Amino acid sequence: KCATRNLVTCGDILELQNAGNKQIEAKEAIGEKTWAMLCAYSRGQDDRILENKERQSVGAEINWGIRFQNANQVETFMREFSEEVFNRLVKVGLSSSHVTVNVKKKLYQGEPPKFLGCGRCEDFSKSIVLPSPVDSPAVLFRHAQSLL
Repeated sequence: KCATRNLVTCGDILELQNAGNKQIEAKEAIGEKTWAMLCAYSRGQDDRILENKERQSVGAEINWGIRFQNANQVETFMREFSEEVFNRLVKVGLSSSHVTVNVKKKLYQGEPPKFLGCGRCEDFSKSIVLPSPVDSPAVLFRHAQSLL
């Protein structure tokens, strides 16, 4: 409804707030409550109460500067990374039976154009749901390694 009236940005709403008949038309088309809400938001006013939701997942991601030369380097990295993720789980008092591994494979030769960037890559993501929660870094490593 807003787009058909060329109301795309907060600036568009602010301009209409002082436009008399056009404001009334927009208010009727959009609805009085929605119009009041958009006017308040366009002025940076939001009185909704923020909810602190309980954390549902724990993870870690490194997406730059990693270049493996052989399988031993991958295994060492995965072992250390699994330990880090497991320690984060313990720290926040959670357990997990769902493991996801995301990997980027470069689609070019040499170094990326941006220093420590990843350049053009193909993304791979694999997940597994375990029969029981992970209880050690070694178990997490074993399952993460099986996804590679």
